[in-house]
Amino acid sequence: MPAWPYLLFFWLLLTHLIFGRWIYDCIYKCFPQLRIGDVELDEEIDNYYKALDDESRKWSIMEEENSRKVIGMKCMPDGAFDRLKVAISSDATLKGVHTYDILANPLYSDQF
Repeated sequence: MPAWPYLLFFWLLLTHLIFGRWIYDCIYKCFPQLRIGDVELDEEIDNYYKALDDESRKWSIMEEENSRKVIGMKCMPDGAFDRLKVAISSDATLKGVHTYDILANPLYSDQF
C-alpha cells in the first residue's frame, strides 16, 4: 500500500501536536543540555558593511556588478549596494565566509 508513509506521518504529527510539549519537557528534564536558551553574543563587531574586510568587500561589489551587468538581476537592493561601496572596514572584521553563499568563496568551492 503506497499511502502508508502518509498515514504514519499523520499519526506522528498528531502525536507531536497533542503530546509534544509534555514529551519535550520530559526530554529536557533527562537531558538539560538539549534545551536551547537565549544566547547573548558579546562581540565587539560593527555593522555588516564595516565588518567586511577589504577583500570580501571587493568580492561582493564585483559579484553584484557582474550580476547586474551580465544577468540583469540585482542580488541586493540599491541602498545596500551603495552602503557596501562606501563603507570603510573597522578593526574587527568577519572571519571565514562573509555570506550565506558559501560556494561563492573560491577557497570553499575548490574543495567541493
